[in-house]
Amino acid sequence: MVTGRDRIKTLPWNHLLLHVPVAAKARGGARADEVVIGELDFRQRELHQMAPM
Repeated sequence: MVTGRDRIKTLPWNHLLLHVPVAAKARGGARADEVVIGELDFRQRELHQMAPM
C-alpha cells in the first residue's frame, strides 16, 4: 500500500485486502469508499477466523 509520495508499505503476512474502491474518475468524482483490510487468525495451522479492520 502507498502511505505517501514514494513511500510504500506492505501489509503484515496475516493481513489481506478485502475491498478496494473504484477510482474516483470511474465514479464521476463521487467520494471514495474505504479500503477494507482483513486480519487472518490461524490456529494449529488452520484459518480460524478473518476479521475486517
